[in-house]
Amino acid sequence: MFMRLFLTDEQMINRIRRMQRYRRPLGVLVIVLGMAVLALSAYWINKTYNLCTQMPILYPINLGPHPTTKQIARSLRQAATNLHQASHATQFYTGFALGTFSTVIMISGYLLTVSGITLLIGIGNRKDKLLLKCWDGNPSISRNAG
Repeated sequence: MFMRLFLTDEQMINRIRRMQRYRRPLGVLVIVLGMAVLALSAYWINKTYNLCTQMPILYPINLGPHPTTKQIARSLRQAATNLHQASHATQFYTGFALGTFSTVIMISGYLLTVSGITLLIGIGNRKDKLLLKCWDGNPSISRNAG
């Protein structure tokens, strides 16, 4: 379906009335959605951070049937070195991913909330409101225009 380029005055006024009617409920819905995204993202960030900081790193050491004291000491040193190197890489990648995703989610929640407030307050609808006020206030304009 093609959108009509030229609308009559009544069609234009009806379109503006319909937009004004749905503006406030849509604004409240978008604010609630934005606040829910912000709350869930804060919960997710906190949960992920707690999981990363409290994660026990236990690697079983397979030394054979009866290891000697020297073998245990050598394998523990080697495991500690490998664990230390692996933990740095894991911490970096986890922190980078957590920071990136949390930033994107928080910004999107903030933008949803601000968009909802803009819809609720009605910023930028001054011309539409004035047009409706003029159309409703002067019956000779609304009926005899054209």
